[in-house]
Amino acid sequence: LNFLIAHYLSRQQQPAGALRDTAAQLRRLMEQTPGMLPQRLDWQGRRHVSSYDELARGHPHVGADELLRVMQARVEGNSAELVTAGGTALGRTRRKPRDTMGDALTTRLRRRHGHPAQAASRAQALPLAVVGMYRRLVRCHGHKYPTFCALFDRTGRRMITGSDDYLVKIWCTRTGYLVNTFKGHQDVVTDIALNTENTLLASASADGTVRVWNLKTGEPRAVLVAHAQGRSKGIIGVKFSPAARAELRFIATACDDGLCRLYRWDRERLAAAAEPLVVDGRPQARDAVSAFAFNHTGSRFAVATTGGSISMYSLIADSAGTPQLIARITAHEESITTLVFSDDGAMLLSGSTDGTAKVWTCAGGRWDVVTFDIKEPPPLVEVPAAADEPQPGEGGPAAPVEAPAADAASPAPATKRVETNQVAWACDGTRVLISNNVGTVAAFDPRTGRECWRRRGAHGAAEVYVLLAHPRDARVAVSGGYDGRALAWDVARGAVLREFRVGEQLFDGSFSEDGRQFALTGESGAATLFGLGAPWAYADAAQMPEQMFDSDYTATIMDENRFVADQQTQVPAYLVPHSLLMDFDGHVYRTQRGPRFGMAIEIGVDAARFRREDAARRAELDAEIGSELARDGGRAAAQGPRLLEAVRPARPRRRAPRAQPVQRTETIEELLPPLPIPIVDDSSDEEYNG
Repeated sequence: LNFLIAHYLSRQQQPAGALRDTAAQLRRLMEQTPGMLPQRLDWQGRRHVSSYDELARGHPHVGADELLRVMQARVEGNSAELVTAGGTALGRTRRKPRDTMGDALTTRLRRRHGHPAQAASRAQALPLAVVGMYRRLVRCHGHKYPTFCALFDRTGRRMITGSDDYLVKIWCTRTGYLVNTFKGHQDVVTDIALNTENTLLASASADGTVRVWNLKTGEPRAVLVAHAQGRSKGIIGVKFSPAARAELRFIATACDDGLCRLYRWDRERLAAAAEPLVVDGRPQARDAVSAFAFNHTGSRFAVATTGGSISMYSLIADSAGTPQLIARITAHEESITTLVFSDDGAMLLSGSTDGTAKVWTCAGGRWDVVTFDIKEPPPLVEVPAAADEPQPGEGGPAAPVEAPAADAASPAPATKRVETNQVAWACDGTRVLISNNVGTVAAFDPRTGRECWRRRGAHGAAEVYVLLAHPRDARVAVSGGYDGRALAWDVARGAVLREFRVGEQLFDGSFSEDGRQFALTGESGAATLFGLGAPWAYADAAQMPEQMFDSDYTATIMDENRFVADQQTQVPAYLVPHSLLMDFDGHVYRTQRGPRFGMAIEIGVDAARFRREDAARRAELDAEIGSELARDGGRAAAQGPRLLEAVRPARPRRRAPRAQPVQRTETIEELLPPLPIPIVDDSSDEEYNG
């Protein structure tokens, strides 16, 4: 608006020079007063105040009468005319000045990056100083107990959290407002997952159930029970298969009883079958399932156990989609904690408590492995920091990782075992990221095993369970540790682009599909949202340190199908009207968007885009099925690759082999010698008549 006023005055001809002199004074005032002119970004991401001449050159289409036209349209209420030639709708004003720089930046990111599954090429990539300009947006605190699950929906409009308070909550990522609460679980929420259509949410719980919800309305579509009779075993994980064929659409669960279960679900009816296909991936009965994963087409299903084995199943071995074991690998010496396929499905990454991570590749029926060992970190290495200065109130570029105090800088005590906490793929598959329980973050080449960099002490000596690779830019990753800090990394150099101090132990995190935002959850139950947007949009939510509806923690009753209803009103829990937002003590906030705010947010992915994605997955899956049937004249469809019980590592270990463990037995009683029980002669004792 200041620009339009000065532009109008400078173009006037009568009276001679008087208005132009006024325009010149206004221009000097705008250039000397901070905030009167918008800022711009240079190619390195540094902020600069724009001059009047720069704005005039950037908006040559704005005529001398633009101000008069806008004011006339404002008076007449003509909203169509309020959209100027430059695309600015002055009629849509807000109480705070809009920070268009963040919007322009994210628009450029979307335009350059294109499809979420495609990594940006080197020519398209923005400078890292720009990509790494994440800032803290808002803290969403809606759970009373620690939150171990965080996820964005595919549109990026919702953030989903699951907590130890038995609740799943939906948040608006544009405002930080609580949108909905899903009730029904009777124990802690252990995992959450979304289908590729972005219509269903599945939540797993230690109460032995997986509840499948309609993402938009919160209506429960199914309750999947591992043990309908007897004592329930907790569910430790849940995932949707990404398969494009109906016979291969499964909801996979892993249970404390050591078994995986695959439930078929219907895309059109948004319903799941009650009877599952049971998959036992345990070589020995005493093992338990610790991780599982689908490949990108849903044709393969991998199961890892606490005994260190990986079982690979084919879901395309027959037309019914019945899982068939095609390989079993003795992968690690100890429990496997994470299992992730690469984006193209060609490689499988596993991490274990034995302090190693391994990449598995199958070619011609032979499994090759590349091992990364991070049990013995090298001396502390200084991490180069970004050159730009931190902005007030933001995380800012981090200083080099220096040696902490004497007790923390020294190597981990000999009594503390170094274990792999988390592993992740860079989105282009050229790097493997690994974190461990002594604060180390490292990157390796998955094909050669070469160590690209290792940052010992990046998180002090704390556990690092959050390791997120950017979904579109392979140069960016985020780690979060029990030290309460989050670090944005330059994956190529191992440099810290930005540091955020969250102030609590961090348990889980997630990137949005477009990479514009990421969220971290921790011990307080809050989810902290970071992103490239404008913080002023979250001003209302920032004034609400806690958010809940009055029905979030009210008592419920359960019917014979395990669906829940409000105990007092007997109304299904998802139909109970939302109250105004309040804090945990029941105090209603003055600032409100209405009890139905956010419920109308669209859930589906763009139809044309989803059809393209689905067609690409189906074509690739059909090619795999054709290859499976053609191998060995069709006999391989039933037999699969050669069954392997163990493979030879592709590179030697970097430490001496362990001593042979003591042979374990099935029962404790076998280890105990028989106890002598003395028998005392009591024949002379008198009878007691009292």
